[in-house]
This record gives sequence, structure tokens and C-alpha cells, in this order.
Amino acid sequence: MYTDKQKLIQLLSGSLTATDILNQQEFIVCLIPELKPMLTMQQYNPNHCYTVWEHTVYSIVFAPDNIILRLTMLFHDIGKPFCFSQDQNGIGHFYGHPKHSSDIAFSVLKRLQFDNIETICRLIFYHDAQIPSKAVSIKRWLNKLGQQQFKMLLEVKKADTKAQSPAVQSQKLEQIKKLEQKLAEVLEKRQQFSKKDLVITGYDLIQVGVPQGKEIGKILTQLAYHVSKNDINNEKQQLIQTAKNIYFHNKITTE
Repeated sequence: MYTDKQKLIQLLSGSLTATDILNQQEFIVCLIPELKPMLTMQQYNPNHCYTVWEHTVYSIVFAPDNIILRLTMLFHDIGKPFCFSQDQNGIGHFYGHPKHSSDIAFSVLKRLQFDNIETICRLIFYHDAQIPSKAVSIKRWLNKLGQQQFKMLLEVKKADTKAQSPAVQSQKLEQIKKLEQKLAEVLEKRQQFSKKDLVITGYDLIQVGVPQGKEIGKILTQLAYHVSKNDINNEKQQLIQTAKNIYFHNKITTE
């Protein structure tokens, strides 16, 4: 017999329609009462033609069949009712809702004992972030999230956009497509990543105790290899810590 958690996973898995989810709305809201304020929440915003809940349902349908992504979409706007405001023109805004949504999702997912809570909450937190389709920006996001999570974030953005007003979809989806194309270029170049592309130099290694000599070049080469394989990010503190580990490991094995 399925537990409520297993029933929710089953409901959010496979080929979905909005009707499939709406037919189980009572169960979902009973399991997650934090969703209830979304049900009739109008958005009063030109980007949206649905209530917060309707938008959420369609975004789940448009997300790939991956429980992490489907749960992300279920919770990505759960904080909106608590962040709603209208400007002098009557336009609705939800300032700060990604963080609020992430906080609520963390509490609910922990209560229901789900896995991958950190990943889901991170995707929710960044789902509304503006990401320029430039190599330097994408590299920063890869360093922040890693390749897998960044690709998942783009899937979240696509699902979110497809559940918005048709009038804004085309331009937004085109921007995401440019991001995916630029990401592919960055990843292709990253395969040729070398030690000169690292954000640290031999001087940084000397500062943390690695003696001058051939050892520095060897460590930098190893760091570049690990970055190219996405084992670590090209980020100063992580590189230095990894370099220390490599140095002391080599020192022990050669003594």
C-alpha cells in the first residue's frame, strides 16, 4: 500500500496532464496545506494568465519526467501569496518570492522526508534569476551550481515560462535557447581547460605551504584536470583546499 509520499511521487511521475493533477488537488492540498493560499491567488501581472496554482500545475506538466524537477515546480511559487503587492497601476508583484518559496519547500520536504532537498530548494531559490547568455556569466553559474544543476535550472526556467502568458513565452524561450547554446560552447571549451584557466596561480599555492618547484606545476595540472571533469569548481577556496589535499597526499605516499 502506498504512503502519502509515495502517492505524491507517483502522481508527479510519468506523462502528465493538468487534469491529472487537478483531479488530485484535494489530496495534494491535504498533504501539503501550505499550497492552499495559491489556489485562488490571482497574479494581476502581464506575464501571467493563470492563478498561481494553475500556473504551478501547468509548469509541472511542462517539466521533464524527473521527480526533482517536478517537485521544484510544485513548490517554486508557493511563497507568492505571502509576497504579493500591487503598484500604482494595479500590476501585481511578488518581490522576494523565490527565497520565501525555497524556505517553505525546505520545511515541507523535510517533514515529508524527501531526498534531494538541498538541490530542489536551490533550484527554487534561483528559478527567477536573470542569466545573461554570455560565456562569463554561464561560467559563474557553472561554478556556483555545477553542470548538472545548471542544466536542471534551465529546464525549470523553460517549464516556468511555458506556463506563463502566451504573449511573453516566445521571447523568454528564445533567451533560454541562447543560454543552452552558449552553455554548450562553454562546456566544449572547458574540455580543453588548462592550468592557465585556473583562478589561482603557483603563487597562491606557495602562500599555503606548497614549496617552490616542479610540485606546483604538477598540482596545477591536476587541478585543471579535475575542473575539466567537473569534479570541482574553478573557485579559489575549493581549488586551494583540493591543492592542499593533493600536496599532502603526494607527500605521504612518497615518504
